[in-house]
Amino acid sequence: MCWTILKYGVLCGGLAILAAVFGSWYFQNTINDKIRDRVEERIAEGYPHLSVRVESVQRIEGKGLLVRGLSLTEKKASGPQTELAFFQEVLLGCQAQLQELIADKLNITHIVIRRPTLRGTRRTDGTWSLQKLLPLPAFGGSAKSIRIEQGEIVLFDPLKNPSGIFKVSDANYVVQFDFKNSDNGQTDKQTSIKGSMLSEHLGRIELEGNTSSQTQAWQVSGRVENATLSPDLQQDLPGDIARHLASLSPLRGQLGLQFLVHYRPGSPIKFTTQGKFSQGSFSDERLPYPISDIQAEIYLDQDGGQIKNVTGHSGRTRFAIDARLDGYHENANLLIRGRATHLVIDQQIAQILPAKWKSQWNRYMPDGEVNADFQLRRDGKGWHPQCRIECISLGFTHYKFPYRMEHTRGMIELQNDQLYLQLSAQAGDQPVEIVGRIDNPGPLGVGEVFLKANNVPLDQKLIRATPEKIQQVIKSFSPQGTVNVFFHSKRETPEDSWFPHCVIDLNGIAIRYEKFSYPLQNVRGRLEGRGKNWGYHNLTGTNDTGVVTAEGESKPTDSGIELNLQITAQKIALDEELQQALPHGMRQLWAQLRPAGDINTAIKFNFISATKDLNLSVATDLNKIRIEPVFFPYRMENLSGRVDYENGHARFSQLVANHGKTNFTASGNCHFAPAGNWTCHFTELNVDRLRMDRELLLALPSRLRSGISALQFSGPMNLNGAVRFTRGNSPNAPVVSDWNVGLETVQGKIDCGIVLDQIHGGISLIGSYNGRQFYTQGELDLDSVLYENFQFTAVRGPLWFNHQHLLFGSYAERKSPGKTPRRISADFYGGRLVADCRVSLSDTSRFLIDAQMSDADLAKFATEMIPGGRNLRGKMAGNLQLAGTSRGSHTLRGKGALRLKEGDVYELPLVLSLLKLLSIREPDSTAFNSCDVDFQIDGEHILFDQFNFHGDAISMLGKGEMDFDKSLRMVFHAVIGNDQLQLPIVRPLLGMASQQLMLLYVYGTLDNPQTTREALPGVRRAVQEIQTEAEKEKNIIGKTNDWLQEWIPKR
Repeated sequence: MCWTILKYGVLCGGLAILAAVFGSWYFQNTINDKIRDRVEERIAEGYPHLSVRVESVQRIEGKGLLVRGLSLTEKKASGPQTELAFFQEVLLGCQAQLQELIADKLNITHIVIRRPTLRGTRRTDGTWSLQKLLPLPAFGGSAKSIRIEQGEIVLFDPLKNPSGIFKVSDANYVVQFDFKNSDNGQTDKQTSIKGSMLSEHLGRIELEGNTSSQTQAWQVSGRVENATLSPDLQQDLPGDIARHLASLSPLRGQLGLQFLVHYRPGSPIKFTTQGKFSQGSFSDERLPYPISDIQAEIYLDQDGGQIKNVTGHSGRTRFAIDARLDGYHENANLLIRGRATHLVIDQQIAQILPAKWKSQWNRYMPDGEVNADFQLRRDGKGWHPQCRIECISLGFTHYKFPYRMEHTRGMIELQNDQLYLQLSAQAGDQPVEIVGRIDNPGPLGVGEVFLKANNVPLDQKLIRATPEKIQQVIKSFSPQGTVNVFFHSKRETPEDSWFPHCVIDLNGIAIRYEKFSYPLQNVRGRLEGRGKNWGYHNLTGTNDTGVVTAEGESKPTDSGIELNLQITAQKIALDEELQQALPHGMRQLWAQLRPAGDINTAIKFNFISATKDLNLSVATDLNKIRIEPVFFPYRMENLSGRVDYENGHARFSQLVANHGKTNFTASGNCHFAPAGNWTCHFTELNVDRLRMDRELLLALPSRLRSGISALQFSGPMNLNGAVRFTRGNSPNAPVVSDWNVGLETVQGKIDCGIVLDQIHGGISLIGSYNGRQFYTQGELDLDSVLYENFQFTAVRGPLWFNHQHLLFGSYAERKSPGKTPRRISADFYGGRLVADCRVSLSDTSRFLIDAQMSDADLAKFATEMIPGGRNLRGKMAGNLQLAGTSRGSHTLRGKGALRLKEGDVYELPLVLSLLKLLSIREPDSTAFNSCDVDFQIDGEHILFDQFNFHGDAISMLGKGEMDFDKSLRMVFHAVIGNDQLQLPIVRPLLGMASQQLMLLYVYGTLDNPQTTREALPGVRRAVQEIQTEAEKEKNIIGKTNDWLQEWIPKR
């Protein structure tokens, strides 16, 4: 029982203790939550535009309130880092009694802020987010110290590109507040601050300061240790600060500073700063080399500053500089003194000079190496430079005499606006002496300069030293060699211009004038310029065996230079050098003609630079030179005559030349346009004994050559008429031509599939060639021509051909309303022949002939063409359509007809053979008086559809074939009487009957025909047919018997 009571007692006691502990905990937490809410409320009252959050508040009785996780955030801000401040712990030092808390009257004696972080973000309007924390709200209280431990400040500028983040860490500061009563009864709040912080780029920064609320005076002092200046610092700093320090971006090095700044009302701010810069370097694209090992001492105060003992080097250049600045306003007095040894002078230095000095620099454009002592002083009147330059090896160019001097030694001194020169320079390998004095250097400077040099290389440097307009003239001669030069330029008053006097003696130089670029060597003479006028005296020069002399002058005009020259030349070779000297059009013609030999000539020309007008006249006598044109590579030798050229026009007369036994004579003219196109017209052209040989064919353009080659013409020709050649200004423009000529030939020959031989007579031709294709049309006027030993005389008619086609007769004339195209006509053995012919020209030429013959005399024809046919008579008419190729007679295809009337063909061998088979008596000499022949041509065979002889007593009707070798295979049958007089119904019946009675076979040759006959050919054929039918029936009966045997059963 007692034990039971004890157990329940212990249990109740434990529960009571537990309830007491829980109640105390619950009470404490409730109090802390209330305090946290109150702290948030008080802070939010001070920052109504911010969102305030406190994670927790712990009341530590006797010590104070420990606020954890205090965050201040912008309510409506957009963008990165809206949190402005975060305080990990804030200890509000006080007794933290409940009575004080309930009465809301805390007596805070000190504040400790641990690990605070301030985040400043630059907004799009340029403000910083940390500005939201200012001004600091007045929360009241009497804290006498504020300690900041391990603070951090982060500044983020997203408006930079790229963005930058600048951090300050380990900020530890103590702020003390001391309240003293002054004599006037007011309380003076004295505030002091002391501490330090760290930065990645600025190192350790120590600050100490104090202020008084009564006197409004303040003072700040500090030091920066081991600050590193570099582009990384520029990158991390906020944009505004980075832009102010942009000029220091090329500077690197270590900087240590001590400073003191203090202020009292009624007085300006005073400050002193001193420091040392070391291990410095300065890189800038305007400097040839970076400046390194920079050391400097810096002293600054409110009255100005000094930079002392500045040393460093850039490449070989070493310098020492001191500078003093009296004040900080724009026109404050500035004095810079220094010395530079082995200073490299180049254009990069000019980029850092003041504008006035840069303009002077550009007048001389120096480069090289010098030692320089200099002083730059600026006061209210401007800059006052003084310098003394010792030239070690310097090059420079004066803008009034822009001849580059090299390896210059001597002194240049600028003092009191006077420039003195005493220099020895080199032009190429030759010494040049320069002496001068210029007062008030600049646009209004006056004075004089002398220059003298011998054997100066005649290069672009010397040419640029002359006035600009004269430069153009001298450059146009492309001179090479050396000259002796004397130059003097003087200016007496600022209102005057510099007056130059230049004498140049030529020491056997070489020249090539651009307007007539014929090179000359060993040129001697004098060029003298006074002001803007130049004279050229006693100029002589040579080119191989050629000798050239010249005189002339150049003078300024309102808009340029006018140049006049008179040149005479003896024994000048017609070579490429002379070709290149000619105007563009003539040069192109020369390239096409390819002349060779030598000439004597006289040249006059006048050139005006403003209008680029060149008046050139050339008089030349040709003496047995030779040409071989590119567009017609047919060599013509011993060319003599005269050529006169003036301003793009050339006239040539009495030209005589030869090619082997072929002789040429001509006159004509040429025109050369400034753009380079030209036209050359040969008139009165005569060519004797011209032959279409291999050399002439190869000289023709390819298309023209292919066309004429396909004709395979042979035989001598004479040509007369006119030919014109033209070429455009394009570099690839072809030479085009047109002609109006007449050709005469004796015993000529053409073999283009149709072989025309023994051609006597002429052809007139008009045509043109455009560089790709040609055509020509003309008129035949041939006395005689043979075809297959047939003679045609008085051949007349039109022709047209190009590289593809050769057309005669109506094919060669365009059809037009009301006009009948003409055909080729010729006399043919007392009769008339008209024809059209078309030949396609290629490796295998094709031809087509359509010819008609009328009233040809058989007697004349037989006398010349049929052996032993002197007594043949009659009138012949006929037609022929024939096509073929040049591959041979096996390609021939055609048809035709021949009609003989009023004839006597008794003596024809074929007729005699037939008559001998029909009669036992001597044949009648007038057996046949007409003949009709229709035939076809297939290769080398002539197929006779009908070959009929008609007579009053008997007619012979036949057909067959004959080969070109005159072999015959023909068959005839006789008809009593003249079949042409019989009725149309009776004629075929009688003909069939006669064929059944007897057939006559002819074989052998046309000159020696052989004949046989066959009686009753119809009976023979009937017997053959009966025998054939009997064989067929026998075969059928045999096959039927075999079939029946298969169906009859076997016993």
